[in-house]
Amino acid sequence: MYPSILNGFQHYNLDSLAGQLKPDMEIHAICKVSIPGIKTGKEQSSEVKRGRDPVYNQEFFFDSVSVEEIDTKNVVVAVYHQGNAKLGKDILIGEATIPLREIREVNSKKEIKVIEEIKQQAPKKLGKIYITSCIEKESKRMTINLKKAEDLPRYGLTGAPDVCVKITVAQGEKSQTKSSRVLKSTTTAVYNEAVMFLCGTTKQEINNMKITVSVHDMNRTCTGDDIIGVAYLGQLAQDKSEVDQWKNTVEHIGKEYKGTHHLKAPNAAPTVHVAEPGEDDNDDVENDE
Repeated sequence: MYPSILNGFQHYNLDSLAGQLKPDMEIHAICKVSIPGIKTGKEQSSEVKRGRDPVYNQEFFFDSVSVEEIDTKNVVVAVYHQGNAKLGKDILIGEATIPLREIREVNSKKEIKVIEEIKQQAPKKLGKIYITSCIEKESKRMTINLKKAEDLPRYGLTGAPDVCVKITVAQGEKSQTKSSRVLKSTTTAVYNEAVMFLCGTTKQEINNMKITVSVHDMNRTCTGDDIIGVAYLGQLAQDKSEVDQWKNTVEHIGKEYKGTHHLKAPNAAPTVHVAEPGEDDNDDVENDE
């Protein structure tokens, strides 16, 4: 997106809107621009443009923006797909927030070009996952029984997610990842699948185990950021529910223990690249139905 600010005016165009999400869908793009927190910064809307690379060349006027406000306020550009009679309301694709203080010469008569990535708003609640865990010492095997994931968020254009759960078990330098089947267009994915891993079961090997259970929206795989949320067991356990489940699993080898965990954002956020101008998992899953 290329917004530019000139003495309180803005005009802009958009590139690669929505990326590869729903490639067959025609986007009716409308932008809403505001400077929250000032009297003259009320939201203003653009005209509607069709396509994923719309060009607007439209100006917005924000009068009487003081020097103090330039130091503390932001320009917010929100991009929507205009709703029709069926959709009922505009669907937020994403938004960009641009601090006015970071735009040099904002008070000059020189037009300033800014390149900023439109980002999708992260949902406040990511949902929950229900699992059981069991370590079998003699068989050198650990089983994660994937029950269900529920209260998963919907996302803008794509709506309810196509849910896939991936479980990664790491011991030392060895790491294994297995995936559930994909359940399409649902915020409550019921699996009842037993996912089994061969692993070391000595006390030291169990203590060194790291387990990541991640829930993915396969609709968004093309964006490179399809993780809805994660839960952890083993050394990575953080929340009380995770710690308690793993403690019981380790202290009572051979018995199955259940846990319900709130999904959270991964520890490491994905790297986001803002462009300058011109510029296998295994599906070894056993059903337990």
